[in-house]
Amino acid sequence: MVEEKSDSKSTEKILALLERPEMEEAVANLAELLIAMNESGLLDLLKVLADRGVLESLMKYLMTPDFLRMADKLDKYVHVLEESGEILITEEKARTGIGGLLKAMRDPDVQVGLTKLIKLLKFLGTVKEQ
Repeated sequence: MVEEKSDSKSTEKILALLERPEMEEAVANLAELLIAMNESGLLDLLKVLADRGVLESLMKYLMTPDFLRMADKLDKYVHVLEESGEILITEEKARTGIGGLLKAMRDPDVQVGLTKLIKLLKFLGTVKEQ
């Protein structure tokens, strides 16, 4: 008896939602989204992810301290990439010569950047071409 009352309340809520004027547009948008997801294969991927074992495995991987630390710094990495891109595409009017290079070497930020660049170059040198 209690279950029937709960079911009827749920049905009433659904019917009330369906009577709202904006519901027609929302349902049409949802249908278009479902069609696009189905055509792209995304729905199939979601079906696989819905398998409890896959989600549990994924969550175990995502909840590791290393991953969480990396995710916490993601905004910083994105900012660095955006700023680097701007610097690289901006046209420089003046060129830096040996004197300018020596002067720039006194800047602590340049020293840190150069150290990181050297480490990056060393790493890239160890990567084997395939």
